[in-house]
Amino acid sequence: MRSRIALTALAAFFSLGVAHAQNAEMLPGMIMPDDTRMVIPMLNVLFSLNTAGYRLMESSTGEMGNEAKFFAVNPETGMVMSLHLEFTTEKGDAFAAREHYWTKMQRSPLKKADIELSEIDGVPIVTHTVVEAQGQTLSQRNYNAYWSRNNVWIDLHLSKMNATPEDDELFQATIRSAELGPSR
Repeated sequence: MRSRIALTALAAFFSLGVAHAQNAEMLPGMIMPDDTRMVIPMLNVLFSLNTAGYRLMESSTGEMGNEAKFFAVNPETGMVMSLHLEFTTEKGDAFAAREHYWTKMQRSPLKKADIELSEIDGVPIVTHTVVEAQGQTLSQRNYNAYWSRNNVWIDLHLSKMNATPEDDELFQATIRSAELGPSR
């Protein structure tokens, strides 16, 4: 049985609720449990994701208490993960969230190729490869997946340098591991 945990470091105070954790001992640099949960009880939101093998690097909450983020790295696979939960007053489903975040992402000065907007099991995603950053040639494969529930938009970003076509299964398996539902 996989352990389940919500990170205290990710606790975010939203105007209508609180994201809270069941384990107050997660600190940057620690190996994350197999399954991470973020809970916002007043908004009836629970987001769960397989984080086996990832090392927590950073977590934060917004100054206004309207967002929570974490950043983690899997040293074995080379996969990088960031998760962003944001309370929004905008109405919209996961496709609206994708449109919102993709519009922002397009303003980035990073040169992108192989851009595709699609879905994995009904979850809207954007995939692309960063081929140039600050004048340097590189190859960084990126997957962004989006969810929405009760005015909380969720953006999961996965990336890997020099990814191969076989790595696509790692990206997709992580997205498929995600569950969004009621906190009660």
